[in-house]
Amino acid sequence: MKKILVTLFFGLWVTSSYGEPFSKPEGKACTTLDGRLEYINKLTSQYYEWLLVKIERIPPETEKYISLEYKESLETKNEVKYNSVTSNKFFFAWQLRNSIQKLIDESKEGYKKQNLYNMGQKNPQESEMIFYINLLAKNSDVAEEFGAYSRFDRNRKPKVLSEEKDFYTFSFYKNGYKIVIDDLIRCSFKK
Repeated sequence: MKKILVTLFFGLWVTSSYGEPFSKPEGKACTTLDGRLEYINKLTSQYYEWLLVKIERIPPETEKYISLEYKESLETKNEVKYNSVTSNKFFFAWQLRNSIQKLIDESKEGYKKQNLYNMGQKNPQESEMIFYINLLAKNSDVAEEFGAYSRFDRNRKPKVLSEEKDFYTFSFYKNGYKIVIDDLIRCSFKK
């Protein structure tokens, strides 16, 4: 019951007010395409910083190993290699960090790539909407990887995450990101 009430409270608070780390886009951040793109890029680059600080860093050689072996195990459908890679103690941290980095990269380059891909076939507003949809998809990927990391973390000692505090903090950030995107979409329709 306590979890339901806290979740309801956070949900209502996020949808009814703004606070750090998300402030309502105003001025240039709302009225111009360049302002909106700059706003979301800056916000996204710092958004999950709290989580990146919290979860373990991956030694560079381990990160390279996981990246290469995981990709190869999927391409070759090698179950033994896949199981070996996914049982690495850094695998879930690697996946979560990777999904956050993809979200950051999308916020920086996604709109440009979208425009290059469509080369005049879509108007700028349509490209902007697709860009925001892609950001929401990447944010959902971060949420999925956070869930996998949380399940992994629950089964080890010592735990990295505080189950209640970090779960609610993450939920707050995930929902806040959706609200910011929603506001940027609304801004893009204002003339």
